[in-house]
Order: sequence, then C-alpha cells, then structure tokens
Amino acid sequence: RGGNEGDSREDGIVDWSENRHELIRDIIWKRHGKLSNATPSASETAGTTTTTTTTTGVSAPQSINNPLSRLPPSMIHKTAQTLLQTIRRKVHAITGLTCSAGLASNPLLAKIASDIHKPNGQCFVGPSQQEIRQFLHPMPIRKVGGIGRVMEKLLREGIGVDTVGDLYEKRAEVWTSFGEKTGENLMRIC
Repeated sequence: RGGNEGDSREDGIVDWSENRHELIRDIIWKRHGKLSNATPSASETAGTTTTTTTTTGVSAPQSINNPLSRLPPSMIHKTAQTLLQTIRRKVHAITGLTCSAGLASNPLLAKIASDIHKPNGQCFVGPSQQEIRQFLHPMPIRKVGGIGRVMEKLLREGIGVDTVGDLYEKRAEVWTSFGEKTGENLMRIC
C-alpha cells in the first residue's frame, strides 16, 4: 500500500494502523532530524512501543584500529544502556510517544526484556548464561514467543510446567512427550 502518510479513505479518516511504524520512522528521521548521526537500522525503527536492540558480541571487530575492541564488555553494555535511554528520551521529546526497550544478547531475549517495564522503561539482560537463566527461569512459559494457549495448557496439565525454569528442569519429559522437533524448539527457549 502506498506512502507513509497512512491510508486516507474517502471519508477523510486516516488508517494509521497499517503504516504506523513507517509513519513514526518518517516523523523521527526525516521531519525532525536524526536522533544520532547514524542512519537508522530496521531494529531501531521497527516498533512504536518496543525498541529491540541486541548486543550480540557487541560486534566490535577485533582490530587495533577499532576503539571498541579495547573496551571491557561491561563498559560497552553500560554505554549501550545509556544510548538506549537517550534514544527513548528523544523519541518522547519529538513525538510525545513513550517506548519500552530491551537490551540483550539476542533478539528473542531483547523482545522479552522490552515487555518487562512497559509502557516506558528499559530492561538489560546480561550476556552470561547465569544472567540469562536468572532472567528467564522465573518467567511464565507463556511470556516466551512460540508458546501459545494450547502449548501452555499441554505443558501445564501434562507435565506440570509453569515457568521457563520448570521447562528446563523437566526437559527430558518434554522431549519424550512432544517428540524431537517440538522438544528441540522448546529447549531453545530455556
């Protein structure tokens, strides 16, 4: 469907639902100036209520010429959190919209983290296995993408799985009950 101005119907009402992501991006990046000197990536402009940012390896090429390669990961994570907070503030100042953000080592965790402090907060999940488990294991299984009402009911009633930690603890039962393919998909979560 055309344009970034929403779909205007004959009665003059604009349907913002279909193109809202493009509209917000247009407002922020084109009309009011860029939030930073960088061109926006798809992940930076993907949502109006959720900004998903990942720090997978913080992708700092290991080169003497790259100053990020000489920084400790904790400093890079702190800087990423500060930058994310600045972006959220600028989005609010320019558009009046709030946004939640998740910062994690992969997009799935970042998405889950972005839902933690809604409607206007951010959550950082550390990159170590221990930090990821501390974040995920207490969560209800339904919070994780890919587990819908039916799977939740099967896991709860069939095996007694309520949290991601339960799923991890009962992984052998899950694997044998649901088979290799489903078991493998569920194990990726925990």
